[in-house]
Amino acid sequence: MWKRTLPFAVAGLIALGLIAASRMTAKPEAASAGEVAASKLVAVTVYPNSALITREVEVPPGNGFVELTVTPLPSTTLNGSLYTEGTEGIRVLTTRFRSRAILEDTREDVRKLQDELKQLQFSREKLEAEVKAMVANTMTVTKMEGFLQVTTVQSTEKGNLNSESAIALAKHIRESRLEQAREQVDLMQKIQANQERSEFGQRKLKELSSGVARTERDAIIAVERTNGGGTVRLNYLVDSA
Repeated sequence: MWKRTLPFAVAGLIALGLIAASRMTAKPEAASAGEVAASKLVAVTVYPNSALITREVEVPPGNGFVELTVTPLPSTTLNGSLYTEGTEGIRVLTTRFRSRAILEDTREDVRKLQDELKQLQFSREKLEAEVKAMVANTMTVTKMEGFLQVTTVQSTEKGNLNSESAIALAKHIRESRLEQAREQVDLMQKIQANQERSEFGQRKLKELSSGVARTERDAIIAVERTNGGGTVRLNYLVDSA
């Protein structure tokens, strides 16, 4: 009984070993998804309206399948022109074109613009405070003018008008009004310029806060390695060369 079952048990163990070995050898060695492969330009063939670009792409060492990303490709790349040449021990499975939107990092620009807008707001508040002070000064000058008129009338009626004092006060009032008018015009111009810069900054901040997208173009190459790593050659056409 023992002699009959022994060959079957040995055969079963051998079969299990073969199945396990086949599963282990069939499982490919994969690289991390989206890995960017190093590449360099090795040839350019120029045609009347286009050019053929050839890049040598490094394949990392190992066995099994791996997906390589070559980026960025020129913006004028013809996506239907991509093809890859394999080498000994590296078989190219597919080569495809991919375009993706990249959001530029503008946080530093946003921070600087926010600081600038704060400074503009402080400047505006200071200018508005100066305008209020000027209005108060104008009211004071108006009171002085009214006082001069009343004093002149009373002094004239009494016959003791001091003409030099009246002329000096009138001159002071006139110069004060001219100076205040110039200052008021200057302040209003500064406030207008401040407002324009603030509005421009707000529009720019809105654009930066929403992000600026750019499009990058990649070549995705799937290869199978049977003898370790090496290199493959990626070829593509660019328009308007």
